Amino acid sequence: MAKRSKGRKAKFDKKNGVVDLREYRKDRERQSREERRAQKETPAEETPVAAKHAKKKRVSRKMSGRRALVYAVVICILACMVGYSTYNIYKAETEKNSLIAEQQKLTKEKKELREELKKVNDPDYIEEEARDKLKMVMPGETLYVMPDKDSK
Repeated sequence: MAKRSKGRKAKFDKKNGVVDLREYRKDRERQSREERRAQKETPAEETPVAAKHAKKKRVSRKMSGRRALVYAVVICILACMVGYSTYNIYKAETEKNSLIAEQQKLTKEKKELREELKKVNDPDYIEEEARDKLKMVMPGETLYVMPDKDSK
């Protein structure tokens, strides 16, 4: 059998999760130092992380703009529906009030007509109506007709 090289053993250890804590800490410290140096050397806007966040912000702004547009459309539709329903309710209430007023007027007129109907068979009422409306007179009476105020 062939002898295994050290490089193969290191790869095997990395893949299988065998970690030396001292080496891990050293690598971590070195990486954090390198990151700090990189942040000092390059402005925050030019770092890959910042560019990635900026791209996410652009995408989220687009999405939030679309979301806002959808919300605005939904709110407008709901407002139109509520407005239309309110208008229909107002219209129905107005019609109801006018019909109630008309019903009261007709009830009053009906009451007056019933009272007049009771008087129709009374001879005094018949005589009074004949004198006023038909300008009739009893035998031996003289009728004087005066001009109306409206005729002038």
